[in-house]
Amino acid sequence: MHGDGPEGVGNNLNNVTRFLAPVLITATWDENLNRELGEDLAQEHRSKGRNVIFAPTIKIVRNPLWGRAGESISKDPFLTTRMTVGVEIWDDKSKDWKFIPGLYTVSIGKSSRDILLTETILLA
Repeated sequence: MHGDGPEGVGNNLNNVTRFLAPVLITATWDENLNRELGEDLAQEHRSKGRNVIFAPTIKIVRNPLWGRAGESISKDPFLTTRMTVGVEIWDDKSKDWKFIPGLYTVSIGKSSRDILLTETILLA
């Protein structure tokens, strides 16, 4: 089951933690704090039966009107890169996070698009 919540578990569930927006955590430039946020988000989503989270997004915001801009880490390429290091560490530590960079770069900004991913990519 999926969950949509960069600031906590969404989808109309009760008794959840409200985290800060990803851009506020990123503004601290604290990679450890970002990593802790990711671990806490993962733990809370798992506790609510969610195994896929659609946010925060790693894509660099080019247009502030983009619908998921509020779920993004930053509009600065350098800062986004530094804070994304934490996302990769979450995957190494917990083996629960899966980040597919190509998925974000090819699908964002399109009204609709089919994306074919092999089982190898999804299980990597």
